[in-house]
Amino acid sequence: MTRVLLSLLASLLLAAASPAAAQEDVVLRAMKDELARSMERLRLESLDKPYFIAYRAQERTGTTAAATFGALVSRADSPSRYLAAEVRVGEPKLDNTNFLGSMSGPSGIVSGRGFVTLPLEDDYKELRRQVWLATDAAYKRALEDLSRKRAAVQNRQNSDPTPDFAAATPVTWTDPAPAGRPPVAAALETLARDLSAPFEDTPAVQVSRVSVDSVEVLTRYVNSEGTVFTRRTPLASVVVTASTQAADGLALDDFLAAYGRTLDGLPKTAELLAAVKELGTRLTQLRSAPVLDRYNGPVLFEGQAAAEVFHQAFAALLPAVRRPVLENEAMGRMFEDNPLLERLGAKVLPESMSLVDDPTLAEQGGQTLPNAYAIDDDGVRPTRTVVVEKGILKTLLTTRAPVRGVETSNGHRRGGLPAPGTLVLVDEKGLTAEALKAELIERARKRGKDYGIVVRRVAHPLYASREGGGGMSFGPFGPREGAKVGAAIVAYKVFPDGREELVRNLEPSGLVAATFKEIVASGQNASAYTVAFDTRNATSVPPFLRPGFLPGDTAHVVVSLVVPSLLFDDVTLQKPTREASKPPLIKHPSFDK
Repeated sequence: MTRVLLSLLASLLLAAASPAAAQEDVVLRAMKDELARSMERLRLESLDKPYFIAYRAQERTGTTAAATFGALVSRADSPSRYLAAEVRVGEPKLDNTNFLGSMSGPSGIVSGRGFVTLPLEDDYKELRRQVWLATDAAYKRALEDLSRKRAAVQNRQNSDPTPDFAAATPVTWTDPAPAGRPPVAAALETLARDLSAPFEDTPAVQVSRVSVDSVEVLTRYVNSEGTVFTRRTPLASVVVTASTQAADGLALDDFLAAYGRTLDGLPKTAELLAAVKELGTRLTQLRSAPVLDRYNGPVLFEGQAAAEVFHQAFAALLPAVRRPVLENEAMGRMFEDNPLLERLGAKVLPESMSLVDDPTLAEQGGQTLPNAYAIDDDGVRPTRTVVVEKGILKTLLTTRAPVRGVETSNGHRRGGLPAPGTLVLVDEKGLTAEALKAELIERARKRGKDYGIVVRRVAHPLYASREGGGGMSFGPFGPREGAKVGAAIVAYKVFPDGREELVRNLEPSGLVAATFKEIVASGQNASAYTVAFDTRNATSVPPFLRPGFLPGDTAHVVVSLVVPSLLFDDVTLQKPTREASKPPLIKHPSFDK
């Protein structure tokens, strides 16, 4: 009897310790149970039943601290939980999504999506209630929009026949990474203060801000096809912005951005401090640099500038988003199609260049990439995607919402819309840095110019410290072929003898996706450049419907770009045309001695 009892006790202890016996995640269980009930019973009279339902719950924890000139100005560490319910009615060929009615308001293109704030406590009954409410609202909106969309399509002769939803293999996946340690708020505050303090010794800087973030987003996802996943997305960042004015009033902005999966993955504090001091020195030097009214000729973009130019003028157009079906065709003037959609199979880069996007790439040249991911927001495993092969555009970055010519997902839904993972641009004929500079000078000579221009830093639209600091210009709703690239922060005249002269306030003009096939030379090597990618700028969706506007979506995702230096034969750089405000009348009080 004793042996039997001991054996039974051992079996119970083993069962309790096993993963199968562990209590299932309460939030995930509530989502699964409500999903099963909705698929079985959700139907309004004789109208369409849902053919697809998905729930995505995002739980954000973390801390943000900001400081300016050594003083803490804000701190936030409020946790949050949101749920997005996606309901599709009709059939994959034609459903309620991708439709904008005349009176749709902020539902339209996101038809069939309901949003609720979930309780932070794992209260199963309240979680079920919130999921139920979100599903009900999404379903009713979906039915109304499907009816109106069908009517709109019937009145069109040349409607796009591309299906509204692509098939995908069901996936079950659980992130093996354990929950990260909550960041210590005091550590973030100290880092923000320390990194902002050097500007106290930089009289030229008028405005500065240091933001330090350490967050983790836990995503739970289930859909009616059988896909279930949980994913942890930790991210730490330091963003420093600063600005000043030259004597003529023109604004000068610069920034520093560093990313890691955790605070420990960021550069060491000493390295960040050195970079901040260098930023202040650059701005001080730029104030006294001469201004060029206009330059037309060869321009070499090196390092960060090459990556930013490629990011803003070319990579921003790689996400494939369809133009919506419009109930009122007069609204068509509000939208502009992505020019790369019409270039599939055409030359978009020199024949020696190829472009690959690999979201699973976790390391490049010994550098850890914090943006790597194993599963996208649709529950699709990302694939290494050859976007451009020997100059020819092969595909775009897609989700389960197909576009003409690319009707399957390659696993790039991030932040509600498609976005790159890690873009790697390679040139089989890349030149050394010395050869590139010599080519720049030679091309300038042939154009009858005394010098060429090399640009080493370009502004990013999300890191502007003051209004009018440069950045992308998109519109009306969507990317334009003539989108404006950020201002050249650091640029030099390069003379035949190798001498360089700093110049300021130059803004590129005419650098668009079509001009990248005219790159005349590029470098052999490149380092990974990690930066925020604004998915809202990569779609024809109006601002009030873009990710970040609605709860549960992320406005920005982080991408990495590995782009060599790029030499263009004919670029226009010019002084800003906007009026400059006058500098402050008296000195910064800390330096008025």
